[in-house]
Amino acid sequence: MTGRPGDPPVTLEAKWISSNRYTFRIEITSCSEAPRVNSPKPVPQETTIAQDYVVTVTNTMPNGAHGLGLELRTLQLEMSLGDNLTTTYDSENRVIGTFGDPTAEALQYIVGAHLRYLLSPSNTVMRLDGIKELGDRILSGNTRNSAGSIFRRYFNAPYFKQLVEMNALPTDAVRIGDSWPMRRELSYSSAGAVVRLDVTCTFRGWQQHEQRQCALLEFTGAIKPQGPQDQRVRIVGPPGVSGSLAGKTWFDPESGCATESIMDHTLTYQSTARRPRGANTNAPPPTFMTTQRQRVRIKLLDAGPTAPGNFSQPEVAPAK
Repeated sequence: MTGRPGDPPVTLEAKWISSNRYTFRIEITSCSEAPRVNSPKPVPQETTIAQDYVVTVTNTMPNGAHGLGLELRTLQLEMSLGDNLTTTYDSENRVIGTFGDPTAEALQYIVGAHLRYLLSPSNTVMRLDGIKELGDRILSGNTRNSAGSIFRRYFNAPYFKQLVEMNALPTDAVRIGDSWPMRRELSYSSAGAVVRLDVTCTFRGWQQHEQRQCALLEFTGAIKPQGPQDQRVRIVGPPGVSGSLAGKTWFDPESGCATESIMDHTLTYQSTARRPRGANTNAPPPTFMTTQRQRVRIKLLDAGPTAPGNFSQPEVAPAK
C-alpha cells in the first residue's frame, strides 16, 4: 500500500471506451440454514453461481450516458440442501451435458442471451432490456418448472444490474482517507428479498493488483429494516430483514475500470419451516430466524479492442 493523506487529490472516474470489449467473471457463493419441520436442526443450504460475460459500448449520449450491450457467455450453477445436490449445471462441460434434466435444459437458454442497458453519467443503470424475453424462453409456457423458480430468484434485475454498475466511485476528487456515501440495491435470492444498502466508501491508498496500479476502495454498510419509503421503490422480501456488508474494490484510473470487487454480505430474516407432505394439522408452521452469508466477486478478465463483427447489438435509445 502506498500514498499518504497529504497527497494531491485524484479523480476516480469510470470510462467505458466504445472501441473496447470487456470480459468479466462473476462468482456468487451463498450459505444459509433452512428450517425443516421434520428435522431437529436447520438443514444447510448452499448455492454457487459463476458466469463469464462480455460488455461492449453500443452508443454514447451527449450528456455522458452510455448504451451497453451484454452477452452472457457461460454459466455454472450448483445448489445443495444438506448432503443432497439438488441442481447442477455447467455450460462448459460438453461431456456430461444436461443428462436430460429439464432444469438444466432450460438453464441453457441463459448462455448466449443478450441484454441492453442504459447507464447514467454516474454509472447507474437507468434501464435494462432483455430480462423478460430471457425469462419467457426459460419458462417456455411452463411457469412451474424449477428453472423458472431459479431464474426468478437468482437472475433478477438487481443481479444483472451489478454486472455493469460502477457507481461506488466519488463524484469529486478525493484524497487518501476520504469517505463518501452510496446507496444500492442488493438481491438476496435464497431469501426472496431485494433490499437497499446504505454504504460508506473509503479511499485507502494505492496498491498493485492484477499488474495494475489501483486505488483500493473499502466499503461497509448496513441493511436496515424496511420502511414506508421502501414500499414506493418495491423493496420486497421477508419482514424484519437486517444485515451488513463489507468489501473492497481495486479501481484502475488509467483504464477507468474496476479490476476486481469482493463483497461479503450477512443477512438475517424471518423464515417459515416447510411442512412435510401429508402433515395432518391446521396449526401454522413454526417460524425461525435465518442467517444467510453471501460473497460476490466480480473480476475483469480482459479489456481490449473489439474485433470487427465479433459482437454487435443495436444502440440503446436515450431516456425520455
